[in-house]
Amino acid sequence: MLFIKKKTIVDVARLSGFSISTVSRVLNGNYPVKHSTKVIIQEAIDLLNFSPNILARGLIGAKTFTIGIIVPSLENLFFSELIRGIDDVLLDNNYTAFICSTNEDDLLEKKHITNLVDRKVDGIISISPNTMSTGSYYENISRSMPVIIINGEHECEDCHFVSSDQEAGAAQVLEYLIAEGHQKIAFLRGHDIYAYNIKEKIYRRILQEKGIEVDESLIARISAGNSLSTVDESKEKMLKLLKERKNITALFACNDLMAVGALNAAVQLNMKVPEDFRIIGFDNTIICSLTQPTLSSVDQSMKLLGVTSAKKIMSLINETTYLGESILETALIIRKT
Repeated sequence: MLFIKKKTIVDVARLSGFSISTVSRVLNGNYPVKHSTKVIIQEAIDLLNFSPNILARGLIGAKTFTIGIIVPSLENLFFSELIRGIDDVLLDNNYTAFICSTNEDDLLEKKHITNLVDRKVDGIISISPNTMSTGSYYENISRSMPVIIINGEHECEDCHFVSSDQEAGAAQVLEYLIAEGHQKIAFLRGHDIYAYNIKEKIYRRILQEKGIEVDESLIARISAGNSLSTVDESKEKMLKLLKERKNITALFACNDLMAVGALNAAVQLNMKVPEDFRIIGFDNTIICSLTQPTLSSVDQSMKLLGVTSAKKIMSLINETTYLGESILETALIIRKT
């Protein structure tokens, strides 16, 4: 029988060309290290598929009554409400949450995963992760603890998934706009993650099904999508697009922060909303009721997503049956925009 030797920190140090102590500092985040050094060491970690202390937890049978929650940002109210749903269930089960914000940084996401494993949490819930970059990490840890992915790509064979029906939600938006007579519909999205990719896929599909040519110039992209800067970046992106393409009559924005930025752009250009320019966001956060005019959006049951995910991970920890993917319904909420 062929045995494959588990990679160690020594292998990472040898491949990266840095000392073991420097690699340890990058893994633990307990000492300043140059960004260029971190990048090289992270590349070595990825190449070796190295996961520190991943099996050590299995040698210690005791539960820690802690769950790790990895979230892209705490500045988007969607995630805050979702976490509240998770926390309600964890408290009922005498569990404590470690909440880790990645700021939509892949390296930071990997570091949080490593730190949570080292803290011996009983499971991890990851919200909208970038599994194209961190998929192998989740795959590794899912062999020794329950991992729940919320609104993420199905790249991890042993992970469990909870999501809102984003395909149906996006289709509702496009079908509603087209039924109103809109032909020039812009699409505003963030960087390369599942939640934005699936919406763009549906945007393209529905337009084609309705016989509307997909105009690539109407697809706008900002750098991230879940920080406070999202509103300003979306505003600048839409100001440029609306000035260049005066025939745009509607926008589908991938979340409410982007939609607010687009609304601010329309106001600055003295456009009447929704008479001149219809805007629909996604998430149906409280911000939708605070804008003037109030914002139309797709509701994806934020708190219920959290509650469902937490109940699923508690069932997995307690070894009761809870298999398969959970998909929650979405609903288009039409307000004044």
